[in-house]
Amino acid sequence: MLNKKTQVTLFLVLGLVVLIAISFMSYLSADKTKTDIKKEAEITTSSGLPSSLLPLKSNIDFCVDEIGKRAIVYTGLYGGYYKVPEPKLVYFYDGVPYYVFRSANYMPTRETVESQISDYVMEQLPACVNNLQDFQGANVEGAIESVSSTIGKDAVFIHIDYPINIYKGDAKAQFLKFRTEVPVRLDTIYDIASEIVEGKIKNNGALCADCLIDLASENNVFIDVVSHEDSMILTIFDNVTKIDENDYIFSFAMTK
Repeated sequence: MLNKKTQVTLFLVLGLVVLIAISFMSYLSADKTKTDIKKEAEITTSSGLPSSLLPLKSNIDFCVDEIGKRAIVYTGLYGGYYKVPEPKLVYFYDGVPYYVFRSANYMPTRETVESQISDYVMEQLPACVNNLQDFQGANVEGAIESVSSTIGKDAVFIHIDYPINIYKGDAKAQFLKFRTEVPVRLDTIYDIASEIVEGKIKNNGALCADCLIDLASENNVFIDVVSHEDSMILTIFDNVTKIDENDYIFSFAMTK
Protein backbone atom coordinates (compact mmCIF):
# COMPACT_ATOMS: atom_id res chain seq x y z
CA MET A 1 0.00 0.00 0.00
CA LEU A 2 1.32 3.41 -1.02
CA ASN A 3 2.08 5.84 1.72
CA LYS A 4 0.71 9.38 1.61
CA LYS A 5 3.98 10.84 0.37
CA THR A 6 4.09 8.45 -2.58
CA GLN A 7 0.44 9.18 -3.42
CA VAL A 8 1.08 12.92 -3.48
CA THR A 9 4.07 12.44 -5.77
CA LEU A 10 2.02 10.26 -8.12
CA PHE A 11 -0.77 12.82 -8.30
CA LEU A 12 1.75 15.55 -9.10
CA VAL A 13 3.24 13.49 -11.94
CA LEU A 14 -0.20 12.71 -13.36
CA GLY A 15 -1.15 16.36 -13.12
CA LEU A 16 1.99 17.38 -14.97
CA VAL A 17 1.27 14.84 -17.73
CA VAL A 18 -2.27 16.15 -18.12
CA LEU A 19 -1.00 19.75 -18.23
CA ILE A 20 1.54 18.89 -20.93
CA ALA A 21 -1.13 17.08 -22.96
CA ILE A 22 -3.49 20.06 -22.74
CA SER A 23 -0.71 22.45 -23.77
CA PHE A 24 0.21 20.26 -26.73
CA MET A 25 -3.40 20.08 -27.93
CA SER A 26 -3.69 23.86 -27.61
CA TYR A 27 -0.52 24.29 -29.68
CA LEU A 28 -1.86 22.01 -32.42
CA SER A 29 -5.14 23.91 -32.48
CA ALA A 30 -3.36 27.28 -32.67
CA ASP A 31 -1.04 26.03 -35.39
CA LYS A 32 -4.01 24.80 -37.43
CA THR A 33 -5.66 28.20 -37.02
CA LYS A 34 -2.51 29.94 -38.24
CA THR A 35 -2.38 27.60 -41.24
CA ASP A 36 -6.01 28.32 -42.10
CA ILE A 37 -5.40 32.05 -41.77
CA LYS A 38 -2.33 31.77 -43.98
CA LYS A 39 -4.35 29.94 -46.66
CA GLU A 40 -7.04 32.61 -46.52
CA ALA A 41 -4.38 35.32 -46.83
CA GLU A 42 -3.19 33.79 -50.09
CA ILE A 43 -6.44 35.02 -51.70
CA THR A 44 -6.02 38.77 -51.67
CA THR A 45 -5.53 41.90 -53.78
CA SER A 46 -2.50 43.96 -54.62
CA SER A 47 -2.80 45.83 -51.31
CA GLY A 48 -1.71 42.68 -49.48
CA LEU A 49 0.24 40.66 -52.01
CA PRO A 50 1.00 37.01 -51.09
CA SER A 51 4.71 36.36 -50.89
CA SER A 52 4.50 33.62 -53.53
CA LEU A 53 3.38 36.24 -56.07
CA LEU A 54 6.01 38.85 -55.28
CA PRO A 55 8.50 37.63 -57.93
CA LEU A 56 5.76 37.64 -60.58
CA LYS A 57 4.66 41.16 -59.64
CA SER A 58 8.28 42.34 -59.79
CA ASN A 59 8.64 40.87 -63.27
CA ILE A 60 5.41 42.52 -64.44
CA ASP A 61 6.78 45.85 -63.20
CA PHE A 62 10.01 45.09 -65.07
CA CYS A 63 8.00 44.50 -68.26
CA VAL A 64 6.25 47.84 -67.83
CA ASP A 65 9.54 49.69 -67.32
CA GLU A 66 11.35 47.86 -70.12
CA ILE A 67 8.59 48.25 -72.72
CA GLY A 68 8.29 51.91 -71.75
CA LYS A 69 11.99 52.45 -72.48
CA ARG A 70 11.81 50.51 -75.72
CA ALA A 71 8.85 52.62 -76.83
CA ILE A 72 10.88 55.80 -76.32
CA VAL A 73 13.96 54.40 -78.08
CA TYR A 74 12.06 52.93 -81.02
CA THR A 75 9.89 55.96 -81.72
CA GLY A 76 12.94 58.21 -81.41
CA LEU A 77 14.71 56.33 -84.20
CA TYR A 78 11.72 57.00 -86.43
CA GLY A 79 11.05 60.64 -85.69
CA GLY A 80 8.46 60.03 -82.98
CA TYR A 81 6.53 57.36 -84.84
CA TYR A 82 5.77 53.74 -84.02
CA LYS A 83 4.40 53.23 -87.53
CA VAL A 84 5.92 55.70 -89.98
CA PRO A 85 3.36 57.32 -92.32
CA GLU A 86 3.88 58.80 -95.77
CA PRO A 87 5.77 60.75 -96.88
CA LYS A 88 8.81 58.84 -95.73
CA LEU A 89 12.35 58.25 -96.92
CA VAL A 90 13.33 54.61 -97.40
CA TYR A 91 16.88 54.34 -96.10
CA PHE A 92 18.54 50.92 -95.67
CA TYR A 93 15.11 49.26 -95.67
CA ASP A 94 13.84 51.54 -92.91
CA GLY A 95 11.34 54.34 -93.35
CA VAL A 96 12.40 57.71 -91.94
CA PRO A 97 9.56 60.25 -91.73
CA TYR A 98 9.85 63.49 -93.67
CA TYR A 99 9.47 66.53 -91.45
CA VAL A 100 9.88 68.83 -94.45
CA PHE A 101 8.77 67.51 -97.83
CA ARG A 102 8.84 69.86 -100.83
CA SER A 103 8.70 72.90 -98.55
CA ALA A 104 5.67 71.57 -96.62
CA ASN A 105 5.75 70.92 -92.87
CA TYR A 106 4.98 67.30 -92.00
CA MET A 107 6.39 67.32 -88.48
CA PRO A 108 4.10 65.44 -86.06
CA THR A 109 2.54 67.33 -83.18
CA ARG A 110 3.68 66.63 -79.65
CA GLU A 111 0.34 64.89 -79.05
CA THR A 112 0.95 62.62 -82.04
CA VAL A 113 4.33 61.55 -80.67
CA GLU A 114 2.73 60.83 -77.29
CA SER A 115 0.05 58.76 -79.01
CA GLN A 116 2.66 56.78 -80.98
CA ILE A 117 4.52 55.94 -77.76
CA SER A 118 1.24 54.73 -76.27
CA ASP A 119 0.52 52.60 -79.35
CA TYR A 120 3.89 50.87 -79.00
CA VAL A 121 3.22 50.04 -75.34
CA MET A 122 -0.33 48.92 -76.14
CA GLU A 123 0.90 46.37 -78.68
CA GLN A 124 4.16 45.20 -77.09
CA LEU A 125 3.46 44.99 -73.34
CA PRO A 126 0.99 42.05 -73.33
CA ALA A 127 3.51 39.70 -74.96
CA CYS A 128 6.10 40.48 -72.28
CA VAL A 129 3.60 39.94 -69.45
CA ASN A 130 2.11 36.76 -70.91
CA ASN A 131 5.56 35.21 -71.35
CA LEU A 132 6.07 35.35 -67.58
CA GLN A 133 3.60 32.54 -66.93
CA ASP A 134 5.56 30.15 -69.13
CA PHE A 135 8.47 29.88 -66.69
CA GLN A 136 6.93 30.87 -63.35
CA GLY A 137 4.07 28.36 -63.25
CA ALA A 138 1.44 31.07 -63.00
CA ASN A 139 -1.67 32.08 -64.90
CA VAL A 140 -2.02 35.68 -66.04
CA GLU A 141 -5.36 36.97 -67.29
CA GLY A 142 -6.14 40.47 -68.49
CA ALA A 143 -6.12 42.94 -71.36
CA ILE A 144 -4.93 46.53 -71.68
CA GLU A 145 -7.81 48.99 -71.75
CA SER A 146 -5.88 52.18 -72.46
CA VAL A 147 -2.41 53.77 -72.44
CA SER A 148 -1.64 57.46 -72.11
CA SER A 149 1.80 59.02 -72.50
CA THR A 150 2.88 62.53 -71.58
CA ILE A 151 6.07 64.29 -72.67
CA GLY A 152 7.08 66.22 -69.58
CA LYS A 153 10.14 68.13 -68.45
CA ASP A 154 13.12 65.79 -68.94
CA ALA A 155 10.90 62.70 -68.73
CA VAL A 156 8.11 60.79 -70.42
CA PHE A 157 5.30 59.54 -68.20
CA ILE A 158 3.31 56.48 -69.24
CA HIS A 159 0.07 55.44 -67.52
CA ILE A 160 -1.52 52.09 -68.31
CA ASP A 161 -5.03 50.87 -67.46
CA TYR A 162 -4.36 47.14 -67.43
CA PRO A 163 -6.63 45.00 -65.20
CA ILE A 164 -4.69 41.80 -64.53
CA ASN A 165 -5.56 38.73 -62.47
CA ILE A 166 -2.65 36.45 -61.59
CA TYR A 167 -2.91 32.97 -60.11
CA LYS A 168 -0.30 30.61 -58.73
CA GLY A 169 -1.42 27.63 -56.70
CA ASP A 170 -3.89 28.87 -54.07
CA ALA A 171 -2.60 32.43 -54.30
CA LYS A 172 -4.16 35.09 -56.46
CA ALA A 173 -4.04 38.86 -56.84
CA GLN A 174 -5.46 41.62 -58.98
CA PHE A 175 -3.84 44.76 -60.37
CA LEU A 176 -5.63 47.55 -62.19
CA LYS A 177 -3.12 50.22 -63.19
CA PHE A 178 0.58 50.54 -63.93
CA ARG A 179 2.85 53.49 -64.59
CA THR A 180 6.44 54.11 -65.56
CA GLU A 181 8.63 57.15 -65.98
CA VAL A 182 11.45 57.27 -68.52
CA PRO A 183 14.03 60.01 -67.82
CA VAL A 184 14.72 61.41 -71.27
CA ARG A 185 14.85 64.94 -72.70
CA LEU A 186 12.32 64.26 -75.43
CA ASP A 187 10.74 67.65 -74.75
CA THR A 188 14.06 69.38 -75.52
CA ILE A 189 14.78 67.20 -78.55
CA TYR A 190 11.32 67.87 -79.97
CA ASP A 191 11.81 71.62 -79.58
CA ILE A 192 15.19 71.41 -81.36
CA ALA A 193 13.65 69.51 -84.27
CA SER A 194 10.83 72.05 -84.43
CA GLU A 195 13.30 74.95 -84.67
CA ILE A 196 15.21 73.20 -87.45
CA VAL A 197 12.01 72.60 -89.43
CA GLU A 198 10.71 76.14 -88.97
CA GLY A 199 14.10 77.61 -89.92
CA LYS A 200 14.34 75.56 -93.12
CA ILE A 201 10.86 76.53 -94.26
CA LYS A 202 11.44 80.19 -93.38
CA ASN A 203 14.73 80.20 -95.33
CA ASN A 204 13.01 78.89 -98.48
CA GLY A 205 14.43 75.38 -98.13
CA ALA A 206 17.96 76.36 -97.09
CA LEU A 207 19.40 74.65 -94.03
CA CYS A 208 21.32 77.00 -91.75
CA ALA A 209 24.52 75.18 -90.72
CA ASP A 210 25.47 77.83 -88.14
CA CYS A 211 22.01 77.52 -86.61
CA LEU A 212 22.54 73.77 -86.15
CA ILE A 213 25.85 74.41 -84.42
CA ASP A 214 24.25 76.94 -82.08
CA LEU A 215 21.32 74.64 -81.27
CA ALA A 216 23.68 71.77 -80.52
CA SER A 217 25.89 73.90 -78.27
CA GLU A 218 23.02 75.51 -76.38
CA ASN A 219 21.28 72.22 -75.65
CA ASN A 220 24.29 69.92 -75.22
CA VAL A 221 23.39 67.64 -78.12
CA PHE A 222 25.13 66.47 -81.29
CA ILE A 223 23.34 66.94 -84.62
CA ASP A 224 24.41 64.76 -87.53
CA VAL A 225 23.34 65.43 -91.14
CA VAL A 226 23.59 62.70 -93.80
CA SER A 227 22.84 63.45 -97.44
CA HIS A 228 20.84 60.85 -99.38
CA GLU A 229 19.94 61.57 -103.02
CA ASP A 230 17.57 64.56 -102.99
CA SER A 231 17.05 64.36 -99.23
CA MET A 232 18.93 64.60 -95.96
CA ILE A 233 18.57 62.69 -92.69
CA LEU A 234 19.09 64.60 -89.47
CA THR A 235 19.88 62.71 -86.28
CA ILE A 236 19.98 64.34 -82.86
CA PHE A 237 22.10 62.59 -80.22
CA ASP A 238 21.32 63.59 -76.64
CA ASN A 239 24.53 63.76 -74.59
CA VAL A 240 22.74 64.41 -71.31
CA THR A 241 20.07 61.79 -70.73
CA LYS A 242 20.79 58.18 -71.60
CA ILE A 243 18.64 55.07 -71.78
CA ASP A 244 20.48 51.96 -70.59
CA GLU A 245 23.73 53.95 -70.86
CA ASN A 246 23.11 54.79 -74.53
CA ASP A 247 22.56 58.26 -75.99
CA TYR A 248 18.96 58.98 -76.88
CA ILE A 249 18.65 59.22 -80.68
CA PHE A 250 16.00 61.08 -82.66
CA SER A 251 15.97 60.95 -86.48
CA PHE A 252 13.92 62.56 -89.24
CA ALA A 253 14.29 63.46 -92.93
CA MET A 254 13.93 66.59 -95.04
CA THR A 255 14.08 67.18 -98.77
CA LYS A 256 16.93 69.43 -99.89
